[in-house]
Amino acid sequence: MLYTLLLAGGKGTRIGNTGVPKQFMNIKGQPIIVRTLKKLLKQPKINKIVIVCNKSYCAYLTDLLQEYSFNKDIYVTEGGENRFDSIFSGIKYINKTFHPNSSDSFMIHDSVRPFIDDEVLSKAIDSSEKYPAISVANPLAINIISSDNKGNIVKIFPRENLYTDESPQIFNIHTFMEYIKKYTPEELAEVSDLSSIFVDNQHPVHIVEGNTDNIKITTSKDIAIAEKLISEED
Repeated sequence: MLYTLLLAGGKGTRIGNTGVPKQFMNIKGQPIIVRTLKKLLKQPKINKIVIVCNKSYCAYLTDLLQEYSFNKDIYVTEGGENRFDSIFSGIKYINKTFHPNSSDSFMIHDSVRPFIDDEVLSKAIDSSEKYPAISVANPLAINIISSDNKGNIVKIFPRENLYTDESPQIFNIHTFMEYIKKYTPEELAEVSDLSSIFVDNQHPVHIVEGNTDNIKITTSKDIAIAEKLISEED
């Protein structure tokens, strides 16, 4: 079985004073998180969705789900202080509520990524039945450079075989729980990408190539891009 963790715990400080966290902002008549949920619910293999929400907005989110008449298995739980804490909070909720078996997986997706392509999402889900660790990623179109503390280039990384790691990502629940036992709470607090936990443990993470429109709405400039993408979808 595949469980989905939709991450909605952020406060959206980089987007400016919007009154509500960015995931609840309306873009062309609908909150961003609603658009993301609708995209996920198109997938028949997504069984249950657990939304990990900022504590202060759990009641607001519950009302929003009722307003839009989401009738599939959608659950809300509180997030943590950082991205990993929120993911782990969602995993604990899944373990306590559904008692997954050793073959079950969880998918994490950002609530502010409403433009994941249906085919990419479907391919990632299908691939997770073969590979215990999956990440949607896009090939880099530019070279990456590193610098010294004086602002001088010290190394150039050619773009071949380099990707931007994005979401969704899908991992076996049992394997994930075993791996994180090896880390201290302080180390886990620094984890910004779950792929690193699997890579650190010499566990391959299979890449599913994503779509370039799968932006994470983070700044006010992203709002304008999102409005254009919605117009193109419509």
